[in-house]
Amino acid sequence: MKTAAACVLLAAAATAWAADPYPDQRGELASSELAAATAAMRAMPRADAKLPLYASGRRANVAYAVFGGPGEQAAPVLYVQNRVLCTAPESRWTCAPQIFYRFMQGKLVQSFAYSTRGMAEDPQMPFRIVVWAGRCLGPQYAEKIGGPPPAGMPQLAEVVQDAKRVVVITASGDTYELTEPAAAPGQTCPFELQSARVGASALASAGLRGQDTTAPERVEAAPPLLEGPAAAPVLVSRHPALVWVVRAAILFCALAGIAALVLPFAVRRVRGRRAAATVSTLLTAAAVAGAIASLVAIRFAGNPGAARSLSFLLPLTAVAIASCVVWTVIGILAARPKPKKA
Repeated sequence: MKTAAACVLLAAAATAWAADPYPDQRGELASSELAAATAAMRAMPRADAKLPLYASGRRANVAYAVFGGPGEQAAPVLYVQNRVLCTAPESRWTCAPQIFYRFMQGKLVQSFAYSTRGMAEDPQMPFRIVVWAGRCLGPQYAEKIGGPPPAGMPQLAEVVQDAKRVVVITASGDTYELTEPAAAPGQTCPFELQSARVGASALASAGLRGQDTTAPERVEAAPPLLEGPAAAPVLVSRHPALVWVVRAAILFCALAGIAALVLPFAVRRVRGRRAAATVSTLLTAAAVAGAIASLVAIRFAGNPGAARSLSFLLPLTAVAIASCVVWTVIGILAARPKPKKA
């Protein structure tokens, strides 16, 4: 039972693993669209713009193509990948550099794309924006917007910075406009909330009430922000070799779980109830081990979307465990000595 509990805990951790805001949805774009995006990327006046295609798809009815090289673990809590994002909101591809950050500290995982407009990139942005979202969003929202703050820490998706502001878009489509706070004693928040758009309604801050709080103006030469939730990612990893490990572990878990439900009945007819109980225990242990191996492989593959592939394994493993308990009871009863007849 301890093994089963560990399996459930690992599953919960995997579902909380943050997703890439630009997942790979191969097949969504035609080859001609990908060719046009590649041409636009190669036309950029940047020496590092000649990157391979990393992901492509559609979000909010806008086609996108992401070109990126191998990432690196820039710090114990920070994974970084330099990218070029190309979008075609009006059948014309435009591209701009982008950085993908995955911040991991304990159970906290935040993955988001960061880009700048007309200014140098801030290397401290991943730390500053995570601190703001975790520590400052709730109090600032309650103070300036005047309504109840969003529950919990939002899942970040995209951060865009220009000389005047920082725009944060979450995975649920909420938009926050931030500015640098004035230096003051005891200042602990790296940004100050100016306006917010949560859900379908736009709410202005105290200094901007009555004004439009939709996302601020965008630079024409840069790709637009793609608002709205990201589409469900598929099994694409920054460590492609681990994808096969994930698939093998998932297949092993599925076969062991099915065998744990079926084989004990066949063994009972041939070898008896005690042997059936033993077979059920071994196969159930194999199914649980396969589920745990799948979750661990997905974790190190760096692909949160692959956890969706386990949606059918957890119920199967739970049923196998319940079956194992029943067969164990049957085996114990079969091992008891029969009372002698008088």
